[in-house]
Amino acid sequence: MITYVGIHRGALAGEAELIALSADPELVGDVAGRLLRGEQPEAPGFDPILGLKREARRRALRAICVEARLSQGDPIDPEAC
Repeated sequence: MITYVGIHRGALAGEAELIALSADPELVGDVAGRLLRGEQPEAPGFDPILGLKREARRRALRAICVEARLSQGDPIDPEAC
């Protein structure tokens, strides 16, 4: 399975054009780790269904981060993923 990150640019998401694409495991792992660390806590009254979706997203990002670091032979740093 391939995992990659892309950079798109445009005035609106539907108009954005692909600028760059990378499947470099180090870059993919770094982006996944940054997304995990940058998440904000859930606000009071948050919808529990959306909470389940958010948790699944976090688990997927963590798995991508771990997989990318393992493919580079890096030890798994809990702070990185």
